[in-house]
Amino acid sequence: MSEDAFDPSLQLVEDEVTHPDLAAAMWTNPGEIAGNSKDDDDNGDAPDLTLLLLLLLLQVTHPDLAAAMWTNPREVAGNRRDDDGNGYVDDANGFDFVSRDGRGRQQRPGRAGVCQSGLKMISAKFIGRRGGSLSDAVLALNYLLDLKTRYNLNLVATSNSWGSGGYAQSFNAISAHNTAGILFVAAAGNDARNTELSISYPAGYDLPNIISVGSITSTGAISSFSNVGAISVDLFAPGSSILSTWPVNSYASISGTSMATPHVTGAVALYAAAHRQLRGSWPTAAQIKAAVMDMGVYDAAYDQSVSKKRLNVGLLINSLR
Repeated sequence: MSEDAFDPSLQLVEDEVTHPDLAAAMWTNPGEIAGNSKDDDDNGDAPDLTLLLLLLLLQVTHPDLAAAMWTNPREVAGNRRDDDGNGYVDDANGFDFVSRDGRGRQQRPGRAGVCQSGLKMISAKFIGRRGGSLSDAVLALNYLLDLKTRYNLNLVATSNSWGSGGYAQSFNAISAHNTAGILFVAAAGNDARNTELSISYPAGYDLPNIISVGSITSTGAISSFSNVGAISVDLFAPGSSILSTWPVNSYASISGTSMATPHVTGAVALYAAAHRQLRGSWPTAAQIKAAVMDMGVYDAAYDQSVSKKRLNVGLLINSLR
């Protein structure tokens, strides 16, 4: 496949979308004990110094997301000029590599993360209605890496709810993120297959900064659509019937490993912030990945993953105390 060609298979990794009653759509969390005064999942705050990079599509003006959007300090929104000289016009909150537009128009579904406040997100859209191109994916990854260098940002991770056909140029861009200490949290895929037998990219690249995420239901069972792999899927996280923000100023219930992925990315940011607060230093990407995988909940059902566990934010943060 040409790197510049639009590939319909290069898509967000989501299985189904419905628009439910909000109360009926709320999860019963397998990590939370009903009636227990302890915050088993320990959803909390990430200080402003920790920036979470989301490589996906979102409505930047959504009431639940607007306050969390990163603002480019050297870009004047809407003046149609490249004020900061990075090659991208009006990238006030990020950039749309499909329409070559940085004006933050309302796009396809956004994702809400684990952190309650203090989080900052940058949007780098490269998938549209017809799919996307791997060349645009590379541009988006390079753009984010440039922002880290240009503004000396403390970038923790990118959240990658997308999948592509095969091994491609994106490997080098993700490898550059590894060198820069940026984790690449990736959806394992929704093909209900063992990725030991048929690799799913980009989650399947053999790079130390990748965390490949499978999906579980509200009962803790592996979602029927989720890919698995004893050495290719790192852990599982909630991905079935997840209530998410949705344009315009709305919400939807979405299923897919694309929904499990941002749960882990949010946990990554929260752990980095907690490490800074409780230990007095920022953890390395390797330390974060090891903690996320080690401090989960074991179940024999998860044997088809590297960690054999599902994400548990409470155990993750409490490991620092």
